[in-house]
Amino acid sequence: MSTTKKAEDVPRLLSGLDADRVLSEAIPLWAKIVFLSTNLPYWIIAGVAGYDWLRISLFHETFAELHVCGHPALYFIGGLLVAASSTVMHGSQLRLGSCFCCAHPTRSEKFHELKWQKVFKRVDISCALSALLACVYCHSWNDLLATFAVALPLFVAGVFLKRLSWHYLYMVAHGSWHIVTALLVWDAVLHRV
Repeated sequence: MSTTKKAEDVPRLLSGLDADRVLSEAIPLWAKIVFLSTNLPYWIIAGVAGYDWLRISLFHETFAELHVCGHPALYFIGGLLVAASSTVMHGSQLRLGSCFCCAHPTRSEKFHELKWQKVFKRVDISCALSALLACVYCHSWNDLLATFAVALPLFVAGVFLKRLSWHYLYMVAHGSWHIVTALLVWDAVLHRV
């Protein structure tokens, strides 16, 4: 009996867009909807911060004594950007909604789909990095490192699980990333500087 593995026995890492295509084809609609719903906490945070901003504005409470990190507008706009970019990107990744995959009259459907998928992914990453930079500015490095020590392994695990085509484990890891990071932001919203 040979102990050497054949090439087809070794899991192959797919590229990002290939992994997204395989994921969208392998997952049933109910699982896509459950995964996409892990973005709901971001929308809730944006709504709560928006309500807080509106409440303060309507009652003419002064913003002068608020540091920029304590201003509800920061959490509303940041939460809205993260919620929208993540929802659109993952909707595109899972091929939910015809607007993400429509054919351009002068290009092939596949090229157009990949082009928009890349755009959505870049916007999502840019919004996430901007939120991270805001967290670095508004909180100490120690606080940031301690809180992301829980969240970052979920994100990294999700990247590799998706590329290994372990779809459900990817959705659990990355969906958990959404929920954990939203909880961290929620804590910042409740305890603004």
